[in-house]
This record gives sequence, C-alpha cells and structure tokens, in this order.
Amino acid sequence: MQLVALPGKAQSTPVIQGDFLQIECVSRWSSEVSEQDLPDDIKQRFYASELPLERHVLYFGEIVSTYQPKS
Repeated sequence: MQLVALPGKAQSTPVIQGDFLQIECVSRWSSEVSEQDLPDDIKQRFYASELPLERHVLYFGEIVSTYQPKS
C-alpha cells in the first residue's frame, strides 16, 4: 500500500489520500513524558520491551476541519 499526501483544506498540513474521514488539527500543547512519570504497571504492560523509554511526547490538539472526500 502506497500512501499519497495531499494538501489539507484548512491549512498546509498534508492529509492522506483516501475515501476515509479526514481530520485536520493544530497542536495546542505538548509535553515530554519521562519514564518516571508513568506508573509501573503501565510501563510493564505497554513499554516493557522499550525500557529505558525513548523520547515520548503527549500532544493535545484542536480539530480545525473534518471532511469526507468524494469518491
């Protein structure tokens, strides 16, 4: 499967060509998550094979546009 990037409608960030819902967002806030911030059970369940944890960032965004491309 080859992905094709197209320009977004609301901003210059690209969307992926396809017949599925397109969601365009802007980043409003981000914060790095350190290994010490995660509870032990979460680290073992989801990150056991990746410890020590590499750079991990939590993002919050605002949806600025949604649309379904015409087939």
